[in-house]
Amino acid sequence: MTTVLKKTKEWIMLSVFVCAIISCQKATFLKVDKSSVNATVEGTSGDINVSTDGKTIKVVHSPQWVKVSLDKEKSVLHYDVTLNTDRKLRKDSIVLECSDLTCSVHVTQTFKATYIKFDKDTVNLPIKGGTIEVNVEVDASTPLRIDNHDIAKIDGRKIIISLPANRSTRSFEKTLKVSCDDISADIKVIQEANVCRRCGGEGFLKEPCPECGGVGIHMCCNYTGRKRCPICHGSGLAN
Repeated sequence: MTTVLKKTKEWIMLSVFVCAIISCQKATFLKVDKSSVNATVEGTSGDINVSTDGKTIKVVHSPQWVKVSLDKEKSVLHYDVTLNTDRKLRKDSIVLECSDLTCSVHVTQTFKATYIKFDKDTVNLPIKGGTIEVNVEVDASTPLRIDNHDIAKIDGRKIIISLPANRSTRSFEKTLKVSCDDISADIKVIQEANVCRRCGGEGFLKEPCPECGGVGIHMCCNYTGRKRCPICHGSGLAN
């Protein structure tokens, strides 16, 4: 009976010893399947898988603008990056710890633009039309927006402005609004009028019409009483 009790005590002590070793065993690795998070100014959320051979994982650091939580099994880290209202680039890390090992997930968040600048504020296009590129400088990574797609398009950080030939005796003038986040700036687009140099776009000269003698009651001078321009033949256009 004494021998049985002795062996039972030995087994109990051995079990306790083994359990103590297992419970005190340090983690040999701590890994995440995503080492960085790039968030937009509006914020973003998602999950990161965590793996380790340790027993206890905890979040030892996270920025105030990122909400984090571990699931019940401590195998998934959920993050929620909030709206960036700081008007500056946010950079920080979420740090996990298991035993004496640490692992970081770097978090970067863009910010709202504070300025928009152009290499030219006014674009002058010739009568025959054409295309001009305007380089845009902005301090945020948010895509640009324009209010008139008929005359312009966006190519990254460039505004490409195109106009066909001007078939009017009036000059073309339009303001193109370029926006980024909640600020905007204007580009003035101008195209020369297609005016006949001889008559200044009027189509008729100051001389009396030879057909009606300046009376101006016939279609010969479109009822102007003036001589039809021999260059534009009354259209007022240069070509």
